Amino acid sequence: SYAYGADVRYALVSALPWAVLAGVGGEVVCRQVERRFPGVAGTGLLVGVLGVAHLCFLPGVRAETHEAWAARADHAVAREMAQRLPPRSLVLTHNPTMFQVWGVDAAQAHLLQTDREYVERVLAPGHRGGVYFHFNFWCNVADRQHRQFCADLLEKNAFEKVEERWERDYRYALYRLKSVDF
Repeated sequence: SYAYGADVRYALVSALPWAVLAGVGGEVVCRQVERRFPGVAGTGLLVGVLGVAHLCFLPGVRAETHEAWAARADHAVAREMAQRLPPRSLVLTHNPTMFQVWGVDAAQAHLLQTDREYVERVLAPGHRGGVYFHFNFWCNVADRQHRQFCADLLEKNAFEKVEERWERDYRYALYRLKSVDF
């Protein structure tokens, strides 16, 4: 679905080929305009027409509707938490790429359950700032499996809560793993 906020990653995959095709088509149109109407800048004309045609989409692009409020809150809170982490920290989370973009090492949270030895022997020694679990959007969703995963992770490991924030009825938190010898 291209309409649901969490699935934009699928739309992005198709955006590049469409952009390339649109660029090639735009170049052909510009050449034809310049050939038939000497002195007219085809590129400028095309950009102007496209700009006017897309003005009606601006309100929708800028709108922040209620549908994705929880994901946006997770992103905002996670960014604040990432800024307060000690240097050389590792965050275990459902969505490590956002932390990585912010310059914080991150990995999938499931590693603590599926390959704890790897976390303890390989990842933790290189992250003197600590290993953290990001209790996030996916820990709050209605899906029982997601909630249970987060509950099990907290229950089966020695964590200390570093910080916690609430947005509406969603809890976002950061926990530091205590059981790994740093």
